[in-house]
Amino acid sequence: MNQFDKNKIISLNIHDPQQIKAALIHYQTLLNDGSAFNEQQFDVEFKHQTPDELRRLQVNDAGENLALLKAALNLGQEGGAHNYKDEITDNRELYISEVILFAAALQYPEIKDTVVDSAKAIVAYSRRMNDTSDMWLDDMRVFGIEALYMLAKTDLQYAYLIGQYLIPYWDNEHAGQYEGYLSTLLDEHGWHPELIKAFIWCDSPEFRLGMFGAHFHSGGLSHQPLGAYLEENPEQYAVFKRLVIERFQAEPVLLQHIDETSDEEEDLSTYSPVVWLYQSLFQRPDLDDQEDALDAFMQQAFMGSTLEDEAYDLQRQVQSQVTGALVKAADAALEKRAQYQAYLARDARRYELNYGTEILKPLILAMPQGERLWCYIESGEQRDALAALEEIALMPLAKAHAPEMAAHLDDMLHRFEYNNQGIAEEIDDVLRLVSGDLLTDHFGEECTFELADNLTTTLTVTPDSQVSLLEARQQQYLRVIDVFYRALGKREFSEYMMSSLSEGEGALLTRQEYYRRYSQLPAPEVLEQSETDPVLAQEVQYIFCKFSDRDEILY
Repeated sequence: MNQFDKNKIISLNIHDPQQIKAALIHYQTLLNDGSAFNEQQFDVEFKHQTPDELRRLQVNDAGENLALLKAALNLGQEGGAHNYKDEITDNRELYISEVILFAAALQYPEIKDTVVDSAKAIVAYSRRMNDTSDMWLDDMRVFGIEALYMLAKTDLQYAYLIGQYLIPYWDNEHAGQYEGYLSTLLDEHGWHPELIKAFIWCDSPEFRLGMFGAHFHSGGLSHQPLGAYLEENPEQYAVFKRLVIERFQAEPVLLQHIDETSDEEEDLSTYSPVVWLYQSLFQRPDLDDQEDALDAFMQQAFMGSTLEDEAYDLQRQVQSQVTGALVKAADAALEKRAQYQAYLARDARRYELNYGTEILKPLILAMPQGERLWCYIESGEQRDALAALEEIALMPLAKAHAPEMAAHLDDMLHRFEYNNQGIAEEIDDVLRLVSGDLLTDHFGEECTFELADNLTTTLTVTPDSQVSLLEARQQQYLRVIDVFYRALGKREFSEYMMSSLSEGEGALLTRQEYYRRYSQLPAPEVLEQSETDPVLAQEVQYIFCKFSDRDEILY
């Protein structure tokens, strides 16, 4: 399977408009609930299916809209010519089925409303995320833009959807040249009211400026700036102001970002998004002192006044006609903030008696023979349940049965390894709540002792009656690791995990015991008499790696 192959396959007869409509409706559902993406990338592919075949969509499936499809793909940062040469086979790393589907759908006026609804679902997802890192189709392209362009190309009233889609938190370094989708329409239509609307509905100043070629750091212009057009056509300025008011009555502007680690809500009344629109009506200066340059820029003459005065006049007018804030944070940013606060709350309870095990227990119980596995963790009995345990995908299991543990896993894992391998590599952090519970002395008492010279010291003293309980809880922790080791497919744990268990004053195992318990060493009976003890061999290999690792040598 190729790196970017898709797992959610929507099959249809690409020549049947009703099946195209059904596929688009299915696609809307996936976009709306977020399942169109996995943790790394866009995860949907449309395929042509008849009683006789199931195949990937081909460029020619666009039918009468082949030229439209090519026009959309050609605007991408890598161009489109390479898409048209060869058949799209199962092994070919080319993912343009969404573009082909929309091109084919636009042949049929009777399903136009469904096409529009699907385009709006694309835009809604983009705006919920407000981050291109959540929109990648493969390693070169983001999803959705070609579909929006083809719709606007055939019906200009939907050009504003492109503006909405081009979010403020956009990775211009890796996802470049996307301003061409609006500037190409400007080439064709000039400052048509629908393109003025697209400008107004775009929440990215870079893309607004990019419509006429005026990036913050660019040279010449490719089109007349909108501000200059409005001055030459003052009757259109009234249209501009009406469209601005209508936009804010419909939806606030997306903030580029918020502090996702803060527990304080932003004062949204301090933002001036109408002024931001005016700041992109003309090419911006590129001077070292940006604040002074912007102040001077806003003092330029505009419509018989200054750009600044016109901007704030319309800002006040909008505020008088709109209930609520004029800006908002993206849904995903608010969710991340809530997740961060939940993480802090969990971490604050890390050393609380029984908290870690209470979070873990539903996950263990959801495993095959879960009750017996929990019995093994508690007492060491039912060991045969551990021996029978085979690898199981822990993240989906946690999401289905142990939501708090799933949230903790989500905090600990890297997005690019949101799987068992990632859990194995981060096992120490994955089990930090459990270790905080089971390895903490909850039963000791602080005692103050007097020393010489009137000095005192305070120590935690565990009553003799509780020492055996502490040791039993330590063994329970090791048995938790036993279960994870097998549930993760007996993957090797990180060196840090090995060190935390086998080194220092609180070591629970010797290094040799660790290797025997958590490494796949050959059984003694299969070793030849002359062969080295596998534990010793593992230890020698570890020492050799230490001395051959340049980073380790440096430290």
